[in-house]
Amino acid sequence: MLIEKIKNLKDLEIEINANLVISILKFFIPFIISGITIFILSITISSEYFSSMIYTATTYFFTGKLIAIPAGIASGLSVNIAIMIGILMDSLICLFLIWNFDLIRKVPHIGNLVKKTEEKSSGFLEKHHWIQELAILGLATLVAIDNPFIIIGSMGGTVLGKLIGMKSWEIFIGVILGSILGCCIVGLASTGLINFIKL
Repeated sequence: MLIEKIKNLKDLEIEINANLVISILKFFIPFIISGITIFILSITISSEYFSSMIYTATTYFFTGKLIAIPAGIASGLSVNIAIMIGILMDSLICLFLIWNFDLIRKVPHIGNLVKKTEEKSSGFLEKHHWIQELAILGLATLVAIDNPFIIIGSMGGTVLGKLIGMKSWEIFIGVILGSILGCCIVGLASTGLINFIKL
């Protein structure tokens, strides 16, 4: 009886340790991917182009695609690179939020931002029931249509997906599809506008 209890405790300890390792990996993997990407780029491209890429990625994180992609193109990046930066940023933000959603909600200032996004998303869901019915396609549409009045983007899209009970892989696919569509539209429109201004 005692041996069996000890065995059960050891099994529980192994399970807790495995869950802890997985949680730590889920927290750090997006940062590791970012670090590896930055390192590879820093040794393979010119410092000026690298600076433009970092500027675009940072701007994207704080403002979204509507400002960052045109700013990146204006700073000398090709439209393809500016679009790829946007998609990569959305992927990493979505991945981090999916894996660490409950943890992030407990962090003082960031948790408040997530809770506000949840409140906005919840109100938005009440007005637009079709999103739940179309799930991935609805989420992709909202992520693609990033504007000052409906600030969804990858963060809001992930929170919205969590609120309507989507699976993690569905949220990720919805956000990535929306990011690809939205970044391409903004990138092509920016290029057209810049070319028009140069005429």
